[in-house]
Amino acid sequence: MIYINLGFPKTATTNLQTNVYPILYGIKYLGKFYINKSERQTELFNNINSYIESRKILSNLEYKNLVDEFKNYCITYKKILISQESWVYSYQKNNFSRKWEIIPQEIKLKNLLSFLNQSGIPYKFFIVQRDLKSSIKSLHVQSREAIRTLFGEKFLNLNYFLNYIYKKEVNHKDLLLNINCFNLKKIKKIIPENKITVFNYDDITNNPKKFLQHLFDYLEIKHDYSLIKRLSYRERVTKRNKNIYQFRSKNFLFKLIKLLIPQFLVKKMKFLSRYRFISFFLFKKTYVNPDENLLDDIIREYY
Repeated sequence: MIYINLGFPKTATTNLQTNVYPILYGIKYLGKFYINKSERQTELFNNINSYIESRKILSNLEYKNLVDEFKNYCITYKKILISQESWVYSYQKNNFSRKWEIIPQEIKLKNLLSFLNQSGIPYKFFIVQRDLKSSIKSLHVQSREAIRTLFGEKFLNLNYFLNYIYKKEVNHKDLLLNINCFNLKKIKKIIPENKITVFNYDDITNNPKKFLQHLFDYLEIKHDYSLIKRLSYRERVTKRNKNIYQFRSKNFLFKLIKLLIPQFLVKKMKFLSRYRFISFFLFKKTYVNPDENLLDDIIREYY
């Protein structure tokens, strides 16, 4: 049996991938790592991921060999857990050009289902779901580099971003793809509903024993509540100030200095920017504090 955790993004997925999934009893973890990635992330997972995310076009023979390799892996390990939240996330960096590109969630999920069906191994999915408003705000911070590169600086303002979607401006669907990674209704149009189990994100913080019990029962593995402490670890947490999400962005002075000084000094400038006094002049703070009515309208229409 293959169990696939699709995220969602900003639902403690990094912590689960790093501190919980790899040490679960009686199940083999084949998925994304953030710590010691080069040592622990397998070539098999990297190749599957590249196919699903359309990072690499495979010939018929290469595709068949990848499916066969995965089938053999599944024979060796009877229960396999795969976790990759970027399969519902549509913005990614091209492996070769290192530029941001848009690969719609629908394409990735259809690639995934095609691969799983070709393998003939039974599978099911689970998702950790958080309240939509917090999810959208937090993801906007995490996506800032992609948003700036793909759409421009003004879209870093979440109100501008959402208003563009609300008014259905040209190319608004590309913006919508970012927040659609949380759109369970849309995902269920691709993945059969009876194959999806939803976990409550709030349980991770407020009732970790309940979350783990649900996870153990779902995976049909031995209960190990020593993992409760690991659920409390914090990985890649979005910065907040009094519950308002925020991030730093380079201001005009930073960009001007970068143009004027030699390239080898740019890294030193980035190092010095860690100091609050210097960063004050080089960066501006952007607050993710959208119009709640606008956000409600977007959620009502699309979710």
